[in-house]
Amino acid sequence: MDYMTLKEAKADWLIGINATRLFSILYHKTLNVGRVQTPTLAMLVNRDYAISSFKKEKYHVVRLDVGGVAALSERQDDEAAARQMKAACEKSQAVCTSLKKEKKTAAPPKLFDLTALQREANRLYGFTAKQTLDYAQALYEKRLLTYPRTDSKYITSDMEGSTKELITGLYRVRLYRGKRRRVGTAV
Repeated sequence: MDYMTLKEAKADWLIGINATRLFSILYHKTLNVGRVQTPTLAMLVNRDYAISSFKKEKYHVVRLDVGGVAALSERQDDEAAARQMKAACEKSQAVCTSLKKEKKTAAPPKLFDLTALQREANRLYGFTAKQTLDYAQALYEKRLLTYPRTDSKYITSDMEGSTKELITGLYRVRLYRGKRRRVGTAV
């Protein structure tokens, strides 16, 4: 056992046993205290307090649409200031001072893992994490979705056959009928 490990073990023992005994006596029930556990618990309590005391604040954003390009202003707390900004934009004429055109390639986004799927379903549709999991499980049972309870964002080579089958099945759904049918090259 190296020196630092020995010091950590001693600190755990000293703080843990003494503080646990102190707080258990003070509060007349067993309260475990630890060098790591207690600060971690404090972080959770502080975060819970911040969430419960959160108050919504109304703000305004001015949106400018010019030739298919959209720009958003910073948040404005004052509605009158936002309206004034909007009026100033409507009276003015936008001038393009420079244009830089580049050809770029971007990799497609990674597949969803369960956590990312739950976040996106909540953001778009207001689904809870449990609802999203239930829907994903139902789709999996109908063979319309790969295994939902995974942390992987990739399709492995052993999933190739079932993935092709899944994508081919999606073309039977009316929403996807007009899309490309080159499933073999996409997977």
